[in-house]
Amino acid sequence: APTRESGLWRINFRDVNVNVSNTKVVSEPALAGVSNARIRGFDELLIGGLSKTDAEFVSGRAKWTNTLEMEYARSRLRPPGQREILSTPKNSLEARTSAALSVARFPVAWVAASVGPSLGVEYEGELERLPYTRRKHKVSVLPGVELFNGTLLRTVSLSANLQRDYTPPSPVNQYGARLRALMSAPVAGSMLAGELGTRYFFLTTHDTPQDLRLELDVSLKLHVPFFKRFTLAPYFDFLYVQHKVTPADGYSAVTGLSLGFSRLWKPKYEPF
Repeated sequence: APTRESGLWRINFRDVNVNVSNTKVVSEPALAGVSNARIRGFDELLIGGLSKTDAEFVSGRAKWTNTLEMEYARSRLRPPGQREILSTPKNSLEARTSAALSVARFPVAWVAASVGPSLGVEYEGELERLPYTRRKHKVSVLPGVELFNGTLLRTVSLSANLQRDYTPPSPVNQYGARLRALMSAPVAGSMLAGELGTRYFFLTTHDTPQDLRLELDVSLKLHVPFFKRFTLAPYFDFLYVQHKVTPADGYSAVTGLSLGFSRLWKPKYEPF
């Protein structure tokens, strides 16, 4: 009898881990009011957890991707000339859903196999409301173009960023652009994974000292398997920001080692 294609679900537990890290922070005083836990921090020793999971449905030329990323950590801060204190430097929740349609082949195989229009919605928040602060709530609509299924780059998404920020007492709108890329490559029996995320916003008349004009986050992690699907993973994470209302900038560089779990699961064809 004729068969009918039903599509394929892929659940990618991209990165589930606990980690220990050492951080060095360099920033300017003008960035003190920015709503970003990492750039406001100090040198620190950190212990925390991270979970990044993608649920992707592919049917013909269409692809629907859902992503949930959560990160939480406590740390012991070492401010210059002060006693050590405890802090919560990582406290984030991000959820994204996006649809893309392949309309053409891409000529460079390591970049992508297909390219087409995409439309996504993203939520940025926090797992815990910290004392004396308002909990972050941001919603973005992301119309753009997506390249996917390259031999090196898994996906590259370039889009406009139409954001409404509900964090202040009165919500404000921000408009800009966003670039997000994921890569993976085998290296001597291990897997090298990388992420690039960039947000850029245009200047407006209602900008505040909490707003960033540019946020660039690059991370590399080498997953070394040691027992079944568990891995030990040295990693490097670099965050660079530019302030919106002043010419100030700053960065946060993190190196560390995490114990993690990684798994690409196809529920229709295999048990977990």
